Amino acid sequence: GYDSLCNSCFTVVLEFFEWIFTTLFQSCMVSDRLARDHGCLGCMWGFAVSPFYMIWAGIMTIVTLVDRLGVTLANNIFGKNWLFFIDRRAQAKVYREIPTADGKEVSISSVLDVHAAREIAGDARKMFDQCKPSFSYHDHWNWEEVSLESLSKRVTWARKAALSTDKPMLKLTPEEFQILEERITWAKKKKMESLSYSRFCLFLGEAVHDRFLAIEDSGHAFFGAPNQEYMN
Repeated sequence: GYDSLCNSCFTVVLEFFEWIFTTLFQSCMVSDRLARDHGCLGCMWGFAVSPFYMIWAGIMTIVTLVDRLGVTLANNIFGKNWLFFIDRRAQAKVYREIPTADGKEVSISSVLDVHAAREIAGDARKMFDQCKPSFSYHDHWNWEEVSLESLSKRVTWARKAALSTDKPMLKLTPEEFQILEERITWAKKKKMESLSYSRFCLFLGEAVHDRFLAIEDSGHAFFGAPNQEYMN
């Protein structure tokens, strides 16, 4: 992990030696892989091209070392919150899946429900990003979180803005804002200091549950059932 200078340096050393051994064993790895696919000819070809793989692995060893050292210094000495320095492979790859209707006709009301839900989620994302999300709240690099107190203030401002402007930050009714604030209060009582975007959406789902309760096609709500306790 990169949560402390000591752990970061230890991780850098481990990754460096991992790439060193990967470089040294390229001739065996490449030959073995090609032999499994193409037999004896593949094995011979693997030995022939393995020097090029070794050169590439050597270059990546240097890149990885520089990248991890850069992340270690930036995060632990200069207070940054970097996932990578020069090696973008550390970034997670997010794939977008587009659901299909499997040939079934989707009603207009369901389409409108989807658009409304996406609009709420988009506004929630903007509000979440305004709270400066980061990875620094826990020892993980899987998702960003924001200060629960900061998010709570944003929700309060959004509730007040919804009463006084035609373009509110979050398009919820007063009743829905009340449920959302109750969920945030519940999180504070559980002594949560931070909140992820996914959990914020779960809280929003409880708030707008009744709005999406009746969906013509599936008979189910888009969001979770109310009064559900969410674990860490």
